[in-house]
Amino acid sequence: FYRYGINEQTLDLSNEGIKLVTADNGEGKSSIFYAIIWCLYGKTLQDSVDDVVNRRTKKNCKVSVEFIEDGVTYKIIRYRKHEEHENNIYVFKGERDISLRKAPDTQQLILDIIKMPYHAFVNSTFFSTELYKEFLRAGKADRLVTFENLLSLKEISILYDKTKELRTNTNDQLDSLRINK
Repeated sequence: FYRYGINEQTLDLSNEGIKLVTADNGEGKSSIFYAIIWCLYGKTLQDSVDDVVNRRTKKNCKVSVEFIEDGVTYKIIRYRKHEEHENNIYVFKGERDISLRKAPDTQQLILDIIKMPYHAFVNSTFFSTELYKEFLRAGKADRLVTFENLLSLKEISILYDKTKELRTNTNDQLDSLRINK
């Protein structure tokens, strides 16, 4: 994956809570999160999916992510330009392969398991120092907008506003009917 080449890298994030990953520039901090994002969502932030393959080896890209959801251990393995597995994706529930026949169906299965949209995951993962400082300086309304964007809550806010408006209109109609009786 990216610059890691044939050397397998492992990062244990099994303890609960917030994680802080620090290292000098160019040490691969962002690449770790790019790998997780690519494994879970099959997308990259900037590059084409073929760019995840190491430029020297030009083959055998593999990323796996293991996590627990609702008390069940899942493992996702995604390959790109792999000699044996080609561009396949696999999902394991415990030791059992639950991958579906087609990649888009398997991708949807992953989304159903992780229950977090791509943008919410990316935004919450890359909450940078600059964004954090801006957030602390912001007023209440601006913080709410940041959270809406961060957690992809915009659609929920829109539905809430529409529901509130419908409720107000319905109450007004009820009041009008009561007055007319």
